[in-house]
Amino acid sequence: MNRVKSELIDSCFGSEARLARWFLVAALFAIMLIPSAAQAQGGSVQVTLSWTAPGDDGNIGTATTYELRYSLDSATLINNFESADAVPNVPLPKPAGELESFTFSDLPFGPTFFIAMVAVDEAGNRSEVSNVVRVVTLSLDIDDELEIPNNFSLSQNYPNPFNPSTTIEYSIPSATDVRLVVYNVRGQAVATLVNEFQSAGNHQVQWDGNSESGIKAASGVYFYRLETKDQVETKKMILVK
Repeated sequence: MNRVKSELIDSCFGSEARLARWFLVAALFAIMLIPSAAQAQGGSVQVTLSWTAPGDDGNIGTATTYELRYSLDSATLINNFESADAVPNVPLPKPAGELESFTFSDLPFGPTFFIAMVAVDEAGNRSEVSNVVRVVTLSLDIDDELEIPNNFSLSQNYPNPFNPSTTIEYSIPSATDVRLVVYNVRGQAVATLVNEFQSAGNHQVQWDGNSESGIKAASGVYFYRLETKDQVETKKMILVK
């Protein structure tokens, strides 16, 4: 089973002329999914977005059209929105304050892309770019999906003590940026084992006892520290020769 997750990475609330009181609050705050592995493997990703229609009293400053665009990087949407690829057949805006939902299926299949929106009124005034949503495509077997952990955790390495290498396992309940670093007793970084965006699930990595420069670390006590945006955990391990 394949699925897509979203993460809000940036928020921009702005005003222009008649759009002075528009707020694209939680724009594109979405539940996103891929309906089947076959469609995903065929190069198409289906995404469902939902947001609250902007405006104040449903008349002054009410949107008449939306522009929904996507890119492989967030900077394009924030700094040069009109150069990003447009999503076709976006529905017309509802009265201010009503919940809107839109599903489209022509995004290219890939690990990560970004989506954002601009609202336009009848005079052609444009809002600033909405929240930017990062969409991560995850390919999961049904059994894997059932095993997604509920909590953040860092396990004790094994074997421990170890020579020459050891395995570190950890769990993250949602997709996030992950950093796993080995430190010596002086607090100096010895080796960075993980430094990337990872999907929710159970992960493992090996440390071969080498430093960043490929030099064998000395015998002794080391600490490995797992960090995400919201969680940090550290454990001790012992390298013997």
